[in-house]
This record gives sequence, C-alpha cells and structure tokens, in this order.
Amino acid sequence: MYHWDVQKQNISSEFVKAIQKDFPPILANLLWNRKVEDIDKARKFLKPDYQKDLYDPYLMKGMDRVVKRIFRAVKKQEKIAIFGDYDVDGICSALILEITLKKLGANLLDSAYFPDRDKEGYGLNEQAINYLIDQKKADLIISVDCGISNLAESKLIKNKKKELIICDHHDAPAILPKTPYILDPWQKGDKYPFKSLCAAGVVFKLSQALISQARENKIVDIKTGFLRWILDLVALATVADVVSLIDENRVLVKYGLIVLRKTRRYGLLELIKKAKLESRMNNLAAFDIGYILAPRINAAGRIKHASLSYKLLRTNDIDQAQQLAEEIEMYNHLRQKISQEKIKEVENKISSNKKLESIIFEGGENWPVGILGLIAGHFTQKYYRPTFIFSQKGDICKASARGIKEIHLVKILEEVKDLLLGYGGHKKAAGFSFLTKDKSKLRDKIKELVNNLVKGVDLKPTVRIDSIISPEEIGWDLAETISLMAPFGESNPSPVFLVKNLKVINQRLVGNGEKHLKLNLFDEEKGYIFKAIGFNLSNLTQKYLVGDNIDIVFELMPGEFNGFKELSLKIIDLRKANSK
Repeated sequence: MYHWDVQKQNISSEFVKAIQKDFPPILANLLWNRKVEDIDKARKFLKPDYQKDLYDPYLMKGMDRVVKRIFRAVKKQEKIAIFGDYDVDGICSALILEITLKKLGANLLDSAYFPDRDKEGYGLNEQAINYLIDQKKADLIISVDCGISNLAESKLIKNKKKELIICDHHDAPAILPKTPYILDPWQKGDKYPFKSLCAAGVVFKLSQALISQARENKIVDIKTGFLRWILDLVALATVADVVSLIDENRVLVKYGLIVLRKTRRYGLLELIKKAKLESRMNNLAAFDIGYILAPRINAAGRIKHASLSYKLLRTNDIDQAQQLAEEIEMYNHLRQKISQEKIKEVENKISSNKKLESIIFEGGENWPVGILGLIAGHFTQKYYRPTFIFSQKGDICKASARGIKEIHLVKILEEVKDLLLGYGGHKKAAGFSFLTKDKSKLRDKIKELVNNLVKGVDLKPTVRIDSIISPEEIGWDLAETISLMAPFGESNPSPVFLVKNLKVINQRLVGNGEKHLKLNLFDEEKGYIFKAIGFNLSNLTQKYLVGDNIDIVFELMPGEFNGFKELSLKIIDLRKANSK
C-alpha cells in the first residue's frame, strides 16, 4: 500500500540530553523529525505561551494603514460590508471581524455577505459588489479569505468611488488589486515572521491591532479577555483550512481548543450535541474539529448556503441555534448521501476498466459543485492518482481536482489553458471550468501530461515513520509522551511507529458493512498482546491470516470502552515479517 520511509535519526546529542532532563528520550526523535531542533523551539512547541509567542500584528505589511482606515470608517460611521468565502475559514473570519468591529462601534450591514458557491463562485464578483454598494449603500467593503486575486472587482469598487480592504492568506499575484489596504502575509515585501496563517488568523491579527489601538486611545472600554474568547473561531478555521499547526498557529489552536471546550456560543454547543461530542467536551481535540465539526459547518455551503452556518455561529437565541443546527445536520447527512452515491458511480466506472490509469477524470450531469472536491479527495487518497471530478450543466462543466506529490495541478492546468474557461488553485488542489464539448480532448491531454511526468514511477503514497520501536515500548507512557505534542495536524502529524514481527492470533471484520479490520497481535518473545484496527482495510483480510507474523506501521490510539481506558494500534500499513 505505501512506501515506508523510516526517518534517519541524526540527532544532536546536546539536544537529546536537554530533552531528557524533563522528558522521555523518544520525544527528542519526534521533535527532531518535525524540524524542532533546539531547546528554545522545543519549549515553544511543547509549551506555547499566549503572552510570549504571538507576533506583533504590526509586523504584517499594511497593518498600520488598514487599522487607520477602519478607525476612520468608525469615526465617520461609514457603512461597512464584510464579504466572506463560503467555507469554515471564510465564515469564522467574517464573524471574528464582525465581533471586533461591533465592539468598536462600527456601522455594519446587518449580515456578512457570502457568495452562492454554484451561482457566483469563489471570491468577489460583480453581482455582489453591485448589491452591496448600489442597494445596501456600503461605503467600505472588507473581504476575508478572498480578494487577493480580484483585480477586476477591485477596479469596479474604485470606479464606484468606494474602498476595499482585503484580508487574505492565499498566494499573492504579481499584480495586486487596486487598493492600498491589503493584509496578506504572502504579498511581496511582507516581513511577517510566520506566513502560514489562515484567513481567520490574519483577521485575528487585525483584531489584535484594532483592540490594542482602541485601548491605547481609550476609544472604548474593552475587557482583558475579549480577544481570547474569539480563539474558538480561530481554532475552528485554522484546523479546517489544513494550514500548518506549527509556530503561531500552534499557539492559536492550543488556546483556541481550551476556549472551544468552554464555548458560550449557542450554535457551537448545539452543533456539538448533534455531533454527539458532549461526552468529550472537556477533551475536544483538533481531530474533532477537522473530521466532525468542520464538515458540518461546511455542509451548508456545499449543499445550500454558507449564511446558515454563519447564522448558527453568531446567534444569541437558543431556539434559533437548535433549529439551525438541526437544518445543518440534515444538510450534512444529505452531503454524505449524495457523496456516497457519486463515489459509487465513479467507482463503477473505474472498476469497468481493465487497468487503473494514471489519472481519474470522471463526473456527471448536475452534480452539486460543493461536493466535487470531496469526491476527488476520496479517490486521490484511495488510489493515489491525480483526480479530476466535474459537474456538467448544459454546455459548461465545473471541476475540482486533487493531486499527488509527483505533479503540480496548476502547472498541468496551465498547459491546457486553451481548453479551459478558467482555473486556479495550488499544487495539490485546484478548480477549473471548461466547455462540455472539450471534455474528451481535455481528459486525453491531461492524461498525456501526467503520463509523461510519472513515467517509470511506482505510484504509491509514502508513509513517514518516526521510529522503529520494540513491543515493550508500546503503552500508556508512550501515549502520554505523544499527547505532549498535540494538537496534531498539517506539519505536525500524529507520530507514526513501526513494530516488527508480531503474530496475528485473531482476525475479524467490524463496523457498519464490516469495512474495518480488527486484529489481535502477539509478541512471541515477551508475551505482549495488542489490539489493532485498520479502518476501511477489510480488503486485507485474506492477505494477513491468523498465524502470520507481520510488521505493522501504526499510530497509537487511546480510547475508552465501557468506562475503561483502552489503547489500540491504528493500522496504517502491514507487511509480512521479513519481507521488503
């Protein structure tokens, strides 16, 4: 299934000695593998400090100018419109900004504006700008999680004698939009020390600067903990947007999780109830955001409209929160149902081919645009192939793509741009549109380009293994050590280990549809017995039988069963012992 890449342990002996003073020695290996290579970095990583480890917001290019422009708008009571993207990051960014501006006494429109994913697409657009300026009489538009690529739209706002502030975190183009008010760590000349903030992180830095200025100038009385109570939204967005959970993001998420566990937001509390997370409210982790809460918040924008999730997170009415949570839960179930149906359709098409090709390029008529990326991601993960999933509506197809490390999706799309109506994205995720009549030609051209790039390559994903360990090292002490490294996510994955030569003494399939493989494993030398589970690995049942000796790549999975703590091995990959 995977190429196994065991990390070489060329660790500085001084670093190991320093870590061993307070922690088990294996922690030095785990930190070193994550580029944490000196004791000061280790302190910041293991014990992030909200007071010490956040950077000065004024280090971000344009911050002083944007802060002054917002205070001018507040003073003159100009009407401010917030324009957000339709995902978790965009929704949370909009709400963070709204909460901050309301505290300052700004004159805001009744609600932030979120584009319709299907009708308007991503980012600022002419229809929305005309509505906000001509109908809602906005003097100043602030875009969050979008805007950095909206050159034409910025010109339209300028032509209407209004102004635009952009708060974004996407790659900045060479030619920026026509506004002097831009916050984006990726813009040329920005010297902010940490580039990998999500949009909510950028907006939080703006909120820090605004609140600091308001306190300094005694514009409004603001309690000390005001900003901290916004961190639940920052954590939601940061984890959901899959940005690196290192450096400043680590501080924001670690403290954001603390706030999330104590959240006062009716909408979040109702969503947590619907997700059946109440029992672990005091232990909510990044996993719960990424795999349980964020998909629900995103479901509204994928199936209906992002404004539903925005209303849920901002409401102060318990009855409205219950009703919206119920509605969003329904859309999440519908999203899952439609996704599974479409995945099955694509699976049938793949199965009908004698050989798995270098790309997957499939779709159908009137598929919801909001689920295309999810379907593409499923097949990229399952088959390790660049996957292009489209929805055909009459003469036009809209598509989402998910990639693998061997290719750069945007570079592929640049090569076929004469067949596209538009495209955008980055190395591993992209969106594009094309004329239905060009579908076959486009597929063949993309396939040819990918074939040339992966010629002679064994297309399998690579699993990075932190350490080879012995059976006696597996236990609660190791689990406690690993917990020091949470929160886990992008750039800080849960540690992965390899243990060799365990005997399969029991094997069965479990779960709905018997999709999961459960094993009992025995260490013949020392007599240790381990429980292991492989999610969606039922296909390995006949390959690893009772009596076989195996090497197993795994993550430790602490849990609880009938009120008792239980430690399992979450199977990532298996091999017969002594095989290569």
